[in-house]
Amino acid sequence: MISDLVSFLDRLASSVFAEPDPQVDPWFYDYFAELRDPRGRRRFARALLADLRLAGMDPAGKRVLDAGSGFGLTVLALAHLGARTALGVERFRPMVRTARHLHHRVAPDLPAQFLDASVDRLPLAEASVDFIYCNEALSHFLNPPAFLAEAARVLAPGGRLMVCDGNNALNRRTAAQVHEVWRRFEEGPPGDNVHGHRIEVPYREMRRRAIAAALPDASPQLLDRLAWATFGLHGEEVVTRARRLRAEGTLPDSPPPVDRCPVDPVKGDHIENLIHARQLAADLRRLGFQVKVYAHFGGARSRWLAAANRVLRALTPLTLPYARSVKVVATRTR
Repeated sequence: MISDLVSFLDRLASSVFAEPDPQVDPWFYDYFAELRDPRGRRRFARALLADLRLAGMDPAGKRVLDAGSGFGLTVLALAHLGARTALGVERFRPMVRTARHLHHRVAPDLPAQFLDASVDRLPLAEASVDFIYCNEALSHFLNPPAFLAEAARVLAPGGRLMVCDGNNALNRRTAAQVHEVWRRFEEGPPGDNVHGHRIEVPYREMRRRAIAAALPDASPQLLDRLAWATFGLHGEEVVTRARRLRAEGTLPDSPPPVDRCPVDPVKGDHIENLIHARQLAADLRRLGFQVKVYAHFGGARSRWLAAANRVLRALTPLTLPYARSVKVVATRTR
């Protein structure tokens, strides 16, 4: 199965990376840079198939959903693996447009569909999905509890939800790095590699510019205070709140502490949040799921690492605080 999936990725890469496509968002080429290399494509395939095995899910003949599907490559891979229908839900429109374009350009016959929608309001009927895959996405959602409730609604009895995320809150080193990412994205300065992230314009400055465009007569000092006061807001909320605060005269005298994940003022998502796996499991059980939590230490790069990961995963109650990543498999029971 892996050779077949790798062959599919090889065909996709040879088409997409041969030369820049103006209909593909430029971020795609950075985001999936590793797929230029055959070893990167094999790692991608190996990681996806390992997740499906851990979830006990063969997508063949199933209706599957990738929640927070980004540029859609996982959706296309799931469709290639035989899914009856592979759905991607993504609210960032440039990603949705790219996913749809790649689908029609590379594999138009695959049963894939990309929905421009929010994961906390899934445009799907109750009990209509067999498997939901949420890979490196939950930490970006603004309202994870709403997503979990929606997952419970749309999954058929016996259906499964798999959450994979590399922001394990129990890992002290990971938590410290995530807090640094929060601070740098909110306050700056810009940087090319902040724990794997590129910061071009800090969020505070992005909000300041949006407010300045809407309130051209505001002084620099007022713009600073309004940018501080709109921490955590995005889109039209930023200017709406700024106008109200200016009228009321209730403005902070100093910037707020960055003690929670800031929100991208344009995309409206969290850049990186921490995942509390045990709390996540408890929330899912209350929604009627049977839940298993796994520590994850990698393994896609070689068979030896995969074998070591299986041993460490079997000891999850002991190893979870040392794992960077967590994987949660939840089965819908009612």
